[in-house]
Amino acid sequence: MDRIQSSEKIQKWYKPIPFLTAFVVGSLGALISIYSMISNVKFSTLSTAALGYLDLPLVGFFSFILFGFLGYCLGIIIKGIIIQNYRKSLGLIASLIIIIVAVPYFINDKIRSHKASEQIRNIIRMNNPILLDQTFSKYSSSSFSYFSTNYNIYIIAIIAQNPYSSADLLDKIAHLNTPRVNDQLAVSADLTPNNRKGLAVIRLVARNPNVNLSTLIYLASHSKNYYLLGDLAGNRKMPPDVLRQLYNKSKESEEGYLIDWGLAYNVNTPPDILRELARRSDFSFFDTTQSILKNNPNLPPDVKNMIQKKSH
Repeated sequence: MDRIQSSEKIQKWYKPIPFLTAFVVGSLGALISIYSMISNVKFSTLSTAALGYLDLPLVGFFSFILFGFLGYCLGIIIKGIIIQNYRKSLGLIASLIIIIVAVPYFINDKIRSHKASEQIRNIIRMNNPILLDQTFSKYSSSSFSYFSTNYNIYIIAIIAQNPYSSADLLDKIAHLNTPRVNDQLAVSADLTPNNRKGLAVIRLVARNPNVNLSTLIYLASHSKNYYLLGDLAGNRKMPPDVLRQLYNKSKESEEGYLIDWGLAYNVNTPPDILRELARRSDFSFFDTTQSILKNNPNLPPDVKNMIQKKSH
């Protein structure tokens, strides 16, 4: 009788363990996630980066739920170790399976992230085009999945930024058959040290001074990424006939203003297009096209007069 009562006391005493471990692990997970997000927001130079602070409560909440669940499973395992009668319960078996799957996943993610960060630092120091090409071949042959454990796209991004990457290598990156090259990258001091805006890989290719005109023309004709097309429209390597094609493409989407901004900046933009951009501009206080046009040194005199008249 005393043994039964003692067993009941033990079970009653250890009953809240899963809830305690859920709270502790969930709180730690939420704090780490929030700290990481704040660090990334501070590191980013995007004009909209500060909006990330608005997501902190959501990040904290979902991190608490996720890690709290894992903490609860951990508490059940601890409870099963202490209470012998609990060791054959379905809850304990399920918790063991979850922990056995989840913990290696998170550990593997951290290891891969650390290795990617080290490789990125090595690539930044590379000044040998052949070595860069070999590194690209190694990582481009792997998958570019959206799982967090796949950091290859960050390695390709830093190769695209390297000033020693050859024109041929940049052309290979431009022809990669994966939608991820068009995705904006999550900003991180470890993974995007030289890309604090988190620009997509394909935009880094277009901005590299070593890129060939043929690669830029290929991107202009094949890409539907209007942020990239805006970069191309502002690239002074682009000939007038391609700029005219981009101007026509700007009329096909609501994001066409990105191309307009590039054309307004480019000194090679044909005068008739600059004239049309000036006519389309509403010249309000916040009109970006207007301010860019004003600073274009090749702006035709009649367009300058048009801007001055509309500004008053």
